Amino acid sequence: MAEAPTAELAPELAAWIEGAAGAKPLSARAAPAGGSRSTLLVDARRPDGSPLALVVRLEGGGSHSGTSFSLEREYRVYRALEGRGVPVPKAYDLLPDGSALLMERLEGTAEFRAMSAADQVASATRFMEALGRLHALEARELTLPGFDLPTSAVQHATIELDRWEILARGSCWDEPLARYAFGFLRARAPRTVQRTVLVHGDAGPGNFMATSDRITGLIDWEFCHIGDPMDDFGWLHSRSRGLMGLFEAAYPSYEAASGLQVDPPAVAYYHQMAILRCVVTVALGKLKGGALGVIPYRHVYRNYLARLADLLVEGEGLAVEPDELAGADGPTSPLFSEARSELRNHVLPDGISRRARTATQAALIALTALELRERFGAEVAARNEADRRALLGAADPADLAEAAAQAGASGEPKMLALLARCAWRERKLWPR
Repeated sequence: MAEAPTAELAPELAAWIEGAAGAKPLSARAAPAGGSRSTLLVDARRPDGSPLALVVRLEGGGSHSGTSFSLEREYRVYRALEGRGVPVPKAYDLLPDGSALLMERLEGTAEFRAMSAADQVASATRFMEALGRLHALEARELTLPGFDLPTSAVQHATIELDRWEILARGSCWDEPLARYAFGFLRARAPRTVQRTVLVHGDAGPGNFMATSDRITGLIDWEFCHIGDPMDDFGWLHSRSRGLMGLFEAAYPSYEAASGLQVDPPAVAYYHQMAILRCVVTVALGKLKGGALGVIPYRHVYRNYLARLADLLVEGEGLAVEPDELAGADGPTSPLFSEARSELRNHVLPDGISRRARTATQAALIALTALELRERFGAEVAARNEADRRALLGAADPADLAEAAAQAGASGEPKMLALLARCAWRERKLWPR
């Protein structure tokens, strides 16, 4: 039987795969790309003729490439959890320079939202059991070189805030709401922690594989760290919008498997932290680009800032009314709608490449954003400036980020209200 081409694999990569897995690569295809890493699905054959399905994760120069969120970190986790009762893929090898990770390809799907209602219920319960088994393990029982171990309750949160602050300083340190949130979360770190565990770091739909009868593995561990088990519930809330009730109904399964109790105040805290980490991740995407290009990251950045404002305001019980922008029916140039129509009707249907389709969709986002800025940009800027002056007087606008950081540490509600209104207004300048 003729072997399928391996044009996607460099010879050195193919040889490494064969040596590590004991199977000859026959074909490889790209999986839908993420923001930081590219993924190849490799079909291989063992010497006895049996097939072997593999995954190669490659550094792709995306958001977290070159940071502490490395493939080496993921590799260490897979090896540490092997045989510990937590479903994870088998990790075969890591290239010495850390640029590629070879794993088994798991059965099932990560498309939780595409499952039937009955399968969603069953998978949510099984996932909570798997998460419980992970959190039943004391972090000190695992071999995890290079992972910082908290020595106090608050360090379970602040060690991770330290890591993300390093990234924020190079990507969004001039964003006042992000600065407020870092100060706020440092001051509010939970004072009690039930157990020190390995935290998945991005737990929830999309990051576990499931068949009709089991969870085959927890995947995508790039944000893993040692910390508070409730941290994973913060991510779960973030990833499960509209479906969180399915997982909440399965809390008893988690508690039985872990021996822990779900702590709602801690979960709310880590939900805020999860969205702040998303803000930083997307800010890095704006700087470095990625699978989506740059424009969609600008769009999602404003979404996450508005969500962060929602959570902080709600958590503090503040009554902050979002204001309406005047002139919603005002005139605008017909060129915007005409250009969008050209792209939708005459470019997207033509079977263009995935990259060209992504670029076209980004152009559609940009056109809508430009139209909204033409209508409301000046008004948003004027209202933001009026709010800033009402709170800070004639101080240099550049001082707002530093003032926000100080206000966050003390939980100053007037600053939070200002930043929330600004985030909500800026969000209106992008497509919904």
